[in-house]
Amino acid sequence: EIDKALTRYQVLAQAGMADRAEAELAKAVELAPDNPTVIELQFLRAIGRGELDAAQGFATRGAAANSDGYN
Repeated sequence: EIDKALTRYQVLAQAGMADRAEAELAKAVELAPDNPTVIELQFLRAIGRGELDAAQGFATRGAAANSDGYN
């Protein structure tokens, strides 16, 4: 189910359907809040909105989970 929500989010975001994409990302967060892709998408969304404090929080979570495999 998480994969479907993430795919729907990406398709809707690319199609410019921001509200619907946000709803799918919210579903993904509910399903798997610690999923590395979910954390990355939340980080990117926060950066895009200029929400730097939120972005820092997502970056910290991602680093703690070693979600990029480089830590």
